[in-house]
Amino acid sequence: MEIIHPENKNRKPVAEARNIYIGLLLIVIGAVWMLYNFGRIDYRLFDALFSWQMLTIVLGGYLLTLRRWAAGSVVVALGVVFALSDFFGLRIPLDKVALPLIVIAIGLIFLFSKKKTRI
Repeated sequence: MEIIHPENKNRKPVAEARNIYIGLLLIVIGAVWMLYNFGRIDYRLFDALFSWQMLTIVLGGYLLTLRRWAAGSVVVALGVVFALSDFFGLRIPLDKVALPLIVIAIGLIFLFSKKKTRI
């Protein structure tokens, strides 16, 4: 007989979503990498797909699969902003724009998180 605690009832769907996300992500990474090796993908696109900005978007997507909606949304949004700025050649000064955006994002995470954190 299995005892199910109320806090553990949503664990299985989250674990399945996480496994599906990681599995699909690895398949896409392998396919893109192979297409690049065979010359089917341009270097600029490959460079954009394997950048720190895309890593930020992927990390945000992972947080979304864990149902961390506020944190995942903010991280994805930051990744998209930085990826688009890099793709279009816009230079965002790290000290004047990027770091304040990161601080604002962290504040939004604390503001919209369901678990209240004591400082």
